[in-house]
Amino acid sequence: MTESVAKTTDTGVQTASLTRVSGRPWKSLKKPTNRTMMAKSLRRSHEQRMQQDRDQKSLKLMEKELRDEKEAEKTALRNRIVERRKKFQEKVQREAFEAKMSERKRMRMKRKELRQRAHAKHYQENDDLAPTCTAGFKVGEKKNIDELAQLDAADASLNKWKESLGLSHAQERFPDDPRTVVVQALVFQSEDRAIRIDVSTPKAIKNLQKNPITIKEGCEYTFKIEFVVQREMVSGLKFLQQVKRKGIPVDKMEEMCGSYGPKYESHERTFPSSKAPSGLLARGTYNVKSKFIDDDNTVYLEWMWSMDIKKDWE
Repeated sequence: MTESVAKTTDTGVQTASLTRVSGRPWKSLKKPTNRTMMAKSLRRSHEQRMQQDRDQKSLKLMEKELRDEKEAEKTALRNRIVERRKKFQEKVQREAFEAKMSERKRMRMKRKELRQRAHAKHYQENDDLAPTCTAGFKVGEKKNIDELAQLDAADASLNKWKESLGLSHAQERFPDDPRTVVVQALVFQSEDRAIRIDVSTPKAIKNLQKNPITIKEGCEYTFKIEFVVQREMVSGLKFLQQVKRKGIPVDKMEEMCGSYGPKYESHERTFPSSKAPSGLLARGTYNVKSKFIDDDNTVYLEWMWSMDIKKDWE
């Protein structure tokens, strides 16, 4: 509430002044500030007062940033301490859990590990005679004899080369046998003797498992395979063989035989020489698994047979 209050001067004249009067009797009267009555040293312009306000706000903002930075450092330190304590507690709990683990559970885990190892070993043994794969190699498109004979038919020299490969329709050696490659025998050759292992029929292969061949210890020997190709041309023939003793692999052989065309006569391929093991511990029975395939992984024959390493020939 603003009221007009009479004021008496020294001359006895009453003047009116505007004064804010509160309705509460205990409050004193409020009068507007009269800056003209202030000393000149204390007088400031409006711009100076605004600049002072800005300086104070800037100072307060800087103080706040410093406080926030210090608080952030404290929070980071507190978090690192909490994380270290948490890791330490986890370590203690893990050690306590391992200490409380029962012997039965340890044995169960050990049996599980042994089963996994046995499974991996079994898978590896079943894949022992897998041929070596060359990275980036792709088998070309397979063509029959007629398609190969028609390629560059006008070239006389090429036609002679095709005939030398047997691309002309040769007479079939085994017309009742549907196989393209017929393996006849695997021949064991050494300086002292040669043993022909007949694999031409299922009955002959079955007899091999019952009647192992005898080899003298320490002798130098080679293997020769005899086979017939009929009807179509085959490429990338391979002979794979693995020797085991008491289930443990002791030797493996992988030999490339090449590509062959159909021919009435038998083809032969002799492999590099090897030396039979010698000594008392080396004597005994060895189980052999042989396989004859091509570059398409077509298995033409796979058979099992045995050989006995002895002190002398029998």
